[in-house]
Amino acid sequence: MKAGIAASTVVLAALAASARTEATTPPKQRPLTEHWSCENGRTVDINFHPRRERVPAWITYLGNRVEVRRKRAPDGNTFESKDGKVSWTEDNGVGTLQYEGLLEPPVACRKTNNGRVG
Repeated sequence: MKAGIAASTVVLAALAASARTEATTPPKQRPLTEHWSCENGRTVDINFHPRRERVPAWITYLGNRVEVRRKRAPDGNTFESKDGKVSWTEDNGVGTLQYEGLLEPPVACRKTNNGRVG
């Protein structure tokens, strides 16, 4: 009987330790998609990983999805395609999209929250 109680105690202690480990494990980082509403009535979606700058990021405008690289700037984020035709700069909820051959001149955008400009 004492052996059964001791075994039960060990199992309960192991389960409690496991639950504590799961509770303190930070959630996995996932790419972040930001939605921006532009002054021309169009939208821009930017998908990037918040902590891994080497992971490719994507800009989608008018159904055109372009791979870009993220560069940190002192006053916000900057993204640019390898060929330099697409670039995005943002600062404090205001962004500017330059898209050579598709968008002339560059367009200003504002960050949205669930479809609302914010």
